[in-house]
Amino acid sequence: MALRAFLSYAREDRERVEGYFDALSHGGYDPWMDCRKILPGQNWEAEIDHALTSANVVLAFLSKSSVSKRGFVQREVNFALDRLKYKLPTDIYLIPLLLEQCDVPTHLASRLQYIDLSVNGAWEQVIASLNLAAEQQQIAAVDGTMFGPFRIVTKTHELHADRDHELRIEYPVFSSTVLRDEAAELSAFFSNRVRRSSAEDPHAAQVTEGETLQDDEHIVPDGYWESFDLTHATQRMISMPVTMSFFFSGAAHPNHEIETFNFVFDRGMHQIHLADLFTDPAAAEQRINRICVEQLSRHLWEITGDDPDQPAIEWIESGCAPNRGNFEHFLLMSDRLSITFSPYQVGPYALGFQSVDISYYELRHFLRPDGPHIYAQSSGDA
Repeated sequence: MALRAFLSYAREDRERVEGYFDALSHGGYDPWMDCRKILPGQNWEAEIDHALTSANVVLAFLSKSSVSKRGFVQREVNFALDRLKYKLPTDIYLIPLLLEQCDVPTHLASRLQYIDLSVNGAWEQVIASLNLAAEQQQIAAVDGTMFGPFRIVTKTHELHADRDHELRIEYPVFSSTVLRDEAAELSAFFSNRVRRSSAEDPHAAQVTEGETLQDDEHIVPDGYWESFDLTHATQRMISMPVTMSFFFSGAAHPNHEIETFNFVFDRGMHQIHLADLFTDPAAAEQRINRICVEQLSRHLWEITGDDPDQPAIEWIESGCAPNRGNFEHFLLMSDRLSITFSPYQVGPYALGFQSVDISYYELRHFLRPDGPHIYAQSSGDA
């Protein structure tokens, strides 16, 4: 299977980027570019989102037309930047490419090495990065990748009922020499999710904002795509997110959601919920609320260059309000709690997923001394 590369660019740069699309195609890769891949009559936003979520790598072509020192990068790049947080540290996923000298946004340049395509040998470096990404992901898909005490192989469930209904779900299968029972239980857990998420199961239908299901009526999306990332693992726990994208005919654009899973292994396997971390969950959520509002407001300023206006602040405060399940999508890291918000929860669709990292130090007065976070801090027997 050829490496799938999503090409993100500004409209003004189309002709220049098409040359790189052709070079990738001739080189045996599987590039995706909207002007080359979307057919007449197709929903362009659904096709873009499908291609983005299924891509192995994202190539972000930057120019004076696509960025400013404090302007928006394309929504696709914001999506890829957030998803990058859930990749392994060595994974190659988002590659910024400069079509010309321009100011690379700080929130992009501070995290990734970019390549100036005008420099001799630059394209050869890009190809080397793509080949390494292909090697990394092929190893993960075929031989499995190590994740704490587990080896994980990626399986795919696909359904093409007709040209208007498509389902693709990537899910993990676990094996382990030291935690055989837990590996079997984890594999069964995620396999069962496939059945619940499948369009073959009407109970899996997602509902767009403002819609409700009446009685036994079920809505099946026209397109549903799901993928997972491996975020953090020790010998006593794993933490990983699943990204879901779905599209309904007639909707303005696809929708995206994230679901996170945290398991500890202590005389069996146990799934962890946010309240399990704290001696006083209500007080902890108040603290998390204040930190999230501050960090999300700062993030909005960093990518727009403007202080959030009152509607933006109210949107953030509503999505971060405590005691509403707003913090249920969290990941346990070695030194922090990472909380992710789906599109629309704390800002407009264009901002995509947004995340807030909160160090355990900032939550120290609320953490249980023997709470599950201690398993995330140790690679041995915590």
